[in-house]
Amino acid sequence: MRVASDSSISEEGPTDSTSAATPASGQCPRLPAPLDEETAASRGPRSSSPPTAVSPNRRRLLQARIAMDDRQNLSPQEADASPDEEPRHSSIHLPSRHQREPPRRRTFVENVTFRGQETLLSRNASLESVRGLAVLATDKRGRFHDTRCSSPRASGRIRATSSPSMLSWMPAVIRVEKRAIPKLTLCSAVFLCVIVVAAFVLVLARKMPSRREHVCSTEHCLEHARRLLSSLNASVDPCHDFYAYVCGGGDDHAVGPNDVLDRFYGSEVLHVLLRPGLEGNYTPTTTLKALTALEKCADRSGANEAIGDFAQFMADRGISWPAQALQEDRRVGLLELLDVLFDLSINWRVALWFDVSAAYSDIDGSFVVSVSEVGALTWHRMRQLSTLDDNAYAALARNMSSLLTNGSLSLGDDDLAELRRDETAIRSAILSLDPAEQHDRLVPLHRVGDVTRVISSAEWMALLKKHLNADFNVCSHTEVLLSNELYLARMFALLGNLGGDRALNVTGWTFAYVYAWTATPAFDDFPSMGSEGMRMYSLCFLNVQEWFGLAHLAASFSHEFTTHERHEITGILNWTSFALADAIANSRSVSNSTKSMAAAKIQTTAGRHFWPPEPFFHQDTLDIMYDSFPAQQSTFFAIWIKSRMALRKSLTNRYYGSLMTARYRWSLSDVLYVYSFNWMRISLGAFYPPSYLKDGSSAMAYSGLGFQLARALVKIADEHGRRLDYIGRENDWWEMVQNCTWDLAQSEHEKRGVADLFALELALEAFKRSSRSNYQPVKIRGLERLSEAQTFFMSYCSSFCDNPDGARLCGLAANVSDFASAFSCQKQERDTCLFV
Repeated sequence: MRVASDSSISEEGPTDSTSAATPASGQCPRLPAPLDEETAASRGPRSSSPPTAVSPNRRRLLQARIAMDDRQNLSPQEADASPDEEPRHSSIHLPSRHQREPPRRRTFVENVTFRGQETLLSRNASLESVRGLAVLATDKRGRFHDTRCSSPRASGRIRATSSPSMLSWMPAVIRVEKRAIPKLTLCSAVFLCVIVVAAFVLVLARKMPSRREHVCSTEHCLEHARRLLSSLNASVDPCHDFYAYVCGGGDDHAVGPNDVLDRFYGSEVLHVLLRPGLEGNYTPTTTLKALTALEKCADRSGANEAIGDFAQFMADRGISWPAQALQEDRRVGLLELLDVLFDLSINWRVALWFDVSAAYSDIDGSFVVSVSEVGALTWHRMRQLSTLDDNAYAALARNMSSLLTNGSLSLGDDDLAELRRDETAIRSAILSLDPAEQHDRLVPLHRVGDVTRVISSAEWMALLKKHLNADFNVCSHTEVLLSNELYLARMFALLGNLGGDRALNVTGWTFAYVYAWTATPAFDDFPSMGSEGMRMYSLCFLNVQEWFGLAHLAASFSHEFTTHERHEITGILNWTSFALADAIANSRSVSNSTKSMAAAKIQTTAGRHFWPPEPFFHQDTLDIMYDSFPAQQSTFFAIWIKSRMALRKSLTNRYYGSLMTARYRWSLSDVLYVYSFNWMRISLGAFYPPSYLKDGSSAMAYSGLGFQLARALVKIADEHGRRLDYIGRENDWWEMVQNCTWDLAQSEHEKRGVADLFALELALEAFKRSSRSNYQPVKIRGLERLSEAQTFFMSYCSSFCDNPDGARLCGLAANVSDFASAFSCQKQERDTCLFV
């Protein structure tokens, strides 16, 4: 006997509402006594009309069928079918009995069913209905088969189908054959069993929750694993010296003071600038202008074709070096010196000792005078100058003075000694900037003299009116944002001690050293600059970036960081902010009113827009803004002059400070917190290695960028943040209940260490919360043996292997609460709160 194939079974079942279901039992039912072979043979083929002579067995069968409820005849197509032809049963239904089935044991097939199947099974025909049909199959030897189970069974047993869709739709129609085909029966049974197993596996697969992939195998992750393993020193105990453990295993990190920035600007930035996004059919005009300037900078040729123009530019700005150094009778006042510095900064974007510029408030867009740190190119060149010994320094200065004067002047030994002594004092003050001391202050113009001291507020106003008043209405109430109050006070005091003439002498030499190479390749032998490509593109990028700001990176950044990618980065900021807010809310060291104000400050900071302004993401707008910038000039120095002149005309553009002159990164940090506006500024450099890798793991993201964000957010509640409210107004809102470790610190250095440790714990907590709620991988291919916490700590430390402060920063990790358990170290219990 056979059953209809299930290959045509629809998942939705039949549309005929009168269809009956198959028997609900998963066991073969016991059949009536078998017919003898003669009686079975006497049946003959089935015909469309009843036979005239009916055998006794046939008569009993017909009587049993007449006694059934809801009887239905075979279709004419099946009535005409031959005994050897497989019948079609799509319209055949078994009648159901009203009598209740005696209790029996449930089978495996009945237990593993789809939802709602019990209802369907309850409407199926009972075993008595099948038993009433009394339809049997025999083999050659007269044994009775359960052909649907494909194996010989004891007489009187038949198996119900186990496919859920069969159970709910296909009636168990059984026909009699004179001769069974064991091989075909076996194949059919195997096929049905495969379907049953496949359906069972599918059900389990759908019911089991999908497991996320925990290992990152992207190119960034593999490269990160390679670098981490290459620097790893497994012979060192991480509990004793974590910096040596992570960074002490290779020569990659034995670098000079300039190699880090050279490698960063020369390789990473250039790679960013030439992203595949610029290879399309359309490249924005602004990007083409920037690329042309970079190409012209890198391909400078000729000996001294523009050095005369460069010397004339210095003379027009009032910089007479080296002639001024030899004029003993000429005396320059401090106000005259500051006039030169203000002119270079405001009109030509040359920030030597400080940067004065027009800016706009981050809160209401009002005009603000911004006074900030030195420019990135100046900082970079000063670090290079620090690598020269006395002889190399003297040779470079003499060569520079000879080129600028066409060989007519030469500096003597005494002049060189004084020059280097004065220049070293200023350079040391600039390069010794401490991020822990960096805090801003917003003051009205009539009070700025209280900070600078060596010049009064009236002299400040006179200088600003001279260089800005044509575009802005400068008055005594104009606000001045001092980005680093301590540094500016120190720098103006140093200039006052040197005096105007000596300070101007150093200014002329420094300006020539920082920019003279743009006019001639005679100074291309840069010290400690690594490979040829790095030495050129590093300086060229920083130079072009001074007048293009962020615009020349807009096309590649927009292609690299889509809306989804920017949303992922915003998520890192949000999780870090939540961690800080919860730490303060759960603290016992501050009052409830303090917790409320802290929550308001955190919410305001995290909720403000920290991406570049809107025109950055619209290339057509950028092309309009940079329309007056030159596309091509005969020399790179000509592009240098024309571009800065065009930039000066854009001084009143509201995006002048936030876009057109914005820096790719700052000297001290990739993320700045502005106390005066309760605003967090994130440089574009923070979104690139080593701080952040777009295709990296979550451990890499939170140990890098997450830590940088936490470091800035902690300043909301440090000694300066505790005196300003959520919009930057002075308000002594912090109320202590008990002192924490940070409050008991004896020095700024100790406070900085505690604040950084607290920031690292916030980053780790944000990483944990993020990992529990999203599907980002937390482990890295090649580092699978590391736990999630070990991956986080080692990724964190590896980003500071090249940092001069790397040993201190890596050492902080050993004091984090989870570090001891991660590396099996002796745990140190804290008896007081850390920061709050």
